[in-house]
Amino acid sequence: MKLAVIPARGGSKRIPRKNIKAFAGKPMIAWSIEAALQSGCFDRVVVSTDDAEIAEVARQYGAQVPFMRPPELSDDHTGTSAVVAHAVRWMADEGQAPAEVCCIYATAPFVQADDLRRGLRILSDSGADYAFSVTTYAFPIQRAIRVTANKRVEMFEPAHFTTRSQDLEEAWHDAGQFYWGRAEAWLAHKPVFSQDAAPVPLPRHRVQDIDTPEDWERAEWMMKALMHAGSGGAARRRRVAFRTDASLQIGTGHVMRCLTLADALAARGADCVFLCRPHAGNLLGLIEQRGHLALALPAPAQGAAAGPAGPAHARWLGTDWATDAADTRKALGGEPVDWLVVDHYALDARWERELRSRCRQLMAIDDLADREHDCDLLFDQNWNGPDYARRYDGLVPAHCQLLLGPRHVLLRPEYLKLREWLPPRDGMVRRVLVFVGGSDLQGLTSRILRALDEPDLRALAADVVVGANYPDAGALAEQAARRPGTVLHGPQPSLAGLMARADLMIGAGGTTTWERMSLGLPGIVISVAPNQTPANQALHDAGYIDFLGEVDAVSAADIARSVRGCLGDGATLRARSRAISALVPGLGTEELCERLLG
Repeated sequence: MKLAVIPARGGSKRIPRKNIKAFAGKPMIAWSIEAALQSGCFDRVVVSTDDAEIAEVARQYGAQVPFMRPPELSDDHTGTSAVVAHAVRWMADEGQAPAEVCCIYATAPFVQADDLRRGLRILSDSGADYAFSVTTYAFPIQRAIRVTANKRVEMFEPAHFTTRSQDLEEAWHDAGQFYWGRAEAWLAHKPVFSQDAAPVPLPRHRVQDIDTPEDWERAEWMMKALMHAGSGGAARRRRVAFRTDASLQIGTGHVMRCLTLADALAARGADCVFLCRPHAGNLLGLIEQRGHLALALPAPAQGAAAGPAGPAHARWLGTDWATDAADTRKALGGEPVDWLVVDHYALDARWERELRSRCRQLMAIDDLADREHDCDLLFDQNWNGPDYARRYDGLVPAHCQLLLGPRHVLLRPEYLKLREWLPPRDGMVRRVLVFVGGSDLQGLTSRILRALDEPDLRALAADVVVGANYPDAGALAEQAARRPGTVLHGPQPSLAGLMARADLMIGAGGTTTWERMSLGLPGIVISVAPNQTPANQALHDAGYIDFLGEVDAVSAADIARSVRGCLGDGATLRARSRAISALVPGLGTEELCERLLG
């Protein structure tokens, strides 16, 4: 049995009667009750209160109030754990002992049913005692200051005065919305903030403590913004679903660009859910860390057949398209989402037609133009030569809108800020950035390091980034340690900072190419998959990149030769920097959000 407990004491002092005070058109506690009921997680939703008026309001909105909280648990000093444990014992005495219990605060108007479902899944999958809502600090806590007794300031950690923000460890705090826990943990009064608790990340724009009148006013403005962005309020936020995958074979680029879009949509009030198969090398955990609901479809079947007449990349799916369509329909449930976004080379018009009943509109993200689509909006941010605008002739319905070319590239906000701040590049190469994608099964990163280890290139500083799926980070770390001026970085939330201080980048095609170009960073590019080659070749022919070919045909000597060419041609690098920055103006994310949210 699963129990929701909503503590709601009647004696709040800083905001009198705040638990039932009107907030955005209904009593404050109603938001928590409705989210709990809509989640479908709970056998019973119980409000624990000492106040008759609160009890009556709670019943009106569908909660149960089977007992009144005793006075000894209703003062200013009683903690949440004692209140929840009391409810658990009361239920057990009634013969309905719960196994999992979620405490939901009565002043959590931004809590959502999807968040509660995600929290339950994290509790179950992690094996932890608790799983509770968290969010990131908006400012690095390592740079916090205190006001001294003589009205001056001093840093808590002066050592970080000159540390770049992107180099500081990200810090999180309790979001104050909900706390899933095992009944025995609540009864034993185990601490929630401990190593036996798992985080349930939420985006900052949906988190606000409400303890003071100023907090209340801020929360009202936040709700108004969410209602405006959602075109109908919290009860009608836009819902956007993404069907995409990451794996050792697929790479991480499809999920990462969808995350860029989802983050921007969520910041405008949309609810985003990802549907992914748990391939080896999947990014389900990262999706949840970014505050989105991630639903795992059934695991890929060993040796699954792709089915007849499928797309060229059909085997990437891990099943046949019809099974995937059925799994996706089931995961989405009965209510259609506003937009279904599919970013998968293994899926085509057949799959899209099957999902029409589960969405109001459908968007396909593609790079290849190698199969038909049944979509309302087709997005392809690539440049394949001057005729790229005609790539999808005959492949999409007549009514389909096309967003084609690098002017529509999806970029995270930090790239736009850096575009404004960075001075023109001078064409000198002092520091090189190396990144070939989330996985590197062909050992290209090591090959690039061998090239940079040539005697005449060892003076170049190098930042080397490996993704979460890199197969042998230990060996690469040893190789990097032997080369002077080389820093090996693990997975990064963004490459923007490293790109800003680099003078040249060596890597693969794909999403990173466009991020680099937006900052005017010249690049040497190698295809790590055959599907990258047409776009890379077209960009090379137009003078935008130095393309060396496909990974199996490129040697360390080829890479070293290309780097030497860049060292001796500052005028070409300066001109190329201006050209690629103009090709990728960085407006795509904002424009696409406006298109999807109307």
